[in-house]
Amino acid sequence: MNKLILVGTGPQGSEGLSEIGAKLTAAGKLSPKDQFLKFLFAPSDHSQQLGKASFARIQAKKESRDLPISQEAFAAEFTAVLGWAQPDPDGFQRAKAVKNPVLIVGSQYDFFIAVVQEAGDFLKN
Repeated sequence: MNKLILVGTGPQGSEGLSEIGAKLTAAGKLSPKDQFLKFLFAPSDHSQQLGKASFARIQAKKESRDLPISQEAFAAEFTAVLGWAQPDPDGFQRAKAVKNPVLIVGSQYDFFIAVVQEAGDFLKN
């Protein structure tokens, strides 16, 4: 049985996605460490401390590291995300066509795509 895990995402054109271009542009001005903390950890002091410790462990790794993303790959991803973000009132309806088990993970602190009531209504159906 195929299963799906969605993290920090939303159906095409869902609420909040229209601002993603500006958010990505703003995020590009942050240092890698600040991006890591903003995207993956809550703003509380405790969460930020844990994030800093996690970032330090990642940076300490010297072998088998992922290569940095190329400018071409970043541009292609950015273009795809902006296309996905265009308003689409039928996005949730198309998402209902997925019949596989799905775990949707989101957070009230998600920088890019906040959890919205519309998603809660979708999940009830």
